[in-house]
Amino acid sequence: RIGPRPATSSGYRKAARYVLETFIELGYRARLVPFDLPNGSTSRNVVATWPSPARSRIVIGAHLDTVPGSPGANDNASGAAVILELARIYSGTLEARGIRFVAFGAEEVQPGGGHHFGSTAYVERAKPRAMISVDMIGLDRTIIVGWMGVGSRKTVAALLTAAKRTGVRAREKILPDWSDNGPFERAGVPSALLWTGDEPNHHQPTDVVANVKKVALLATGDLVVSYVSDQMKS
Repeated sequence: RIGPRPATSSGYRKAARYVLETFIELGYRARLVPFDLPNGSTSRNVVATWPSPARSRIVIGAHLDTVPGSPGANDNASGAAVILELARIYSGTLEARGIRFVAFGAEEVQPGGGHHFGSTAYVERAKPRAMISVDMIGLDRTIIVGWMGVGSRKTVAALLTAAKRTGVRAREKILPDWSDNGPFERAGVPSALLWTGDEPNHHQPTDVVANVKKVALLATGDLVVSYVSDQMKS
């Protein structure tokens, strides 16, 4: 199961280790990068890069943590599954050199307050040329391409163009600071959130795999593949 308890739990550590080992099996250089939390504990991002990466990279990320009592299938095993499948698709390709996959820790509100600690810690160390957060994309709906409206719209516009060409249903929406795209956008990185909207199982014990639609994950993957293809040409 991807979609563990908050960052201090053994469930999170197991999920992070699984994601790390999967990236390594696919040929990526992957590592756990620790960062501090307000309560004095430590969480980790899983960062994966293809050997001999390009100097300018796109970050494609998804958070691994959930909240106590929720299995976290849609929030956010759905996003984690998509980035792992994208890593498999790009393994050994030229495109892989231009992507950094990041599985973020501590996206949810943590004991002691605050959220998005993993993405904040990452962007403080490195600023990519673009960022996509894949978060709660397990429902068969029009994909929302979200952003906060405070940074560059470049990535949002490129995703909408890719969706139109690919035939994926997508629409733009300005949202609050709800996902890991927020810290990147505030840092000046053109960023976007891919999301299929709120739902009654969010943060509930009923957020289980049976409610996640494969067709929704496929549509999200198709959209990102189309976007990456465009970016590698530019």
